[in-house]
Amino acid sequence: MAAFKTHLAIGTIASVATAGFIYTLGYINILAAIALTLVGAFGGILPDIDSDHSRATYVVFTLFGIVAACFLFIWYYSIFPILVLLTLSVAMFILIRFPVKYIFGKFTVHRGLFHSILAALMIALITVCVAYHIFLCTPAIAWFSGLFIATGYIVHLLLDEIYSVDFSNQRIKRSFGSAFKLLCFRRLHNSIVAIIISISVYFLTPEITTIGNQSAKTAAIQPNH
Repeated sequence: MAAFKTHLAIGTIASVATAGFIYTLGYINILAAIALTLVGAFGGILPDIDSDHSRATYVVFTLFGIVAACFLFIWYYSIFPILVLLTLSVAMFILIRFPVKYIFGKFTVHRGLFHSILAALMIALITVCVAYHIFLCTPAIAWFSGLFIATGYIVHLLLDEIYSVDFSNQRIKRSFGSAFKLLCFRRLHNSIVAIIISISVYFLTPEITTIGNQSAKTAAIQPNH
């Protein structure tokens, strides 16, 4: 498998190229391009979230914890005293960074469901919903966010497959075929759950037809409400 730095670098390069192309078409402004590049780079390390001891796992859950803590603080800023909010925010970060990470590791296996196209689709749809309903992005930016995280995700899977081939000795390693697959047959029940989640989340996404009718340069800096 490719190293963490390789995944991060190639994922970032792919995201920069994609963002630059969409920017030249006039669909996003420069700020949106930067934000989407970060989303894509994040997607480039996301598949290794199921590896208990990988650097990507620590990075992902640390970022999740920070984002959740910040949202909790901002969301309830006008309701609770600052000291209470700070305590709750720190507790939220610790909860996600340690117990949630531990439980997640117990129910997942490396190169299982999260090394599949199905997982990329599920996470992309969840990203669209989070961008639209929580970050209040426009439909265009929400769908672009899903596209970018899926792009980074797929690039990661392809890199792992490429690294499964030893070109110098002209042989294929035993790990070949485990990184880039449609779904996880080893734990089929996990794939079934992912399919159900994907279908359910899809109905919460904004209409794709609204993207073409928007001026994304304006939409990129305005909330949808």
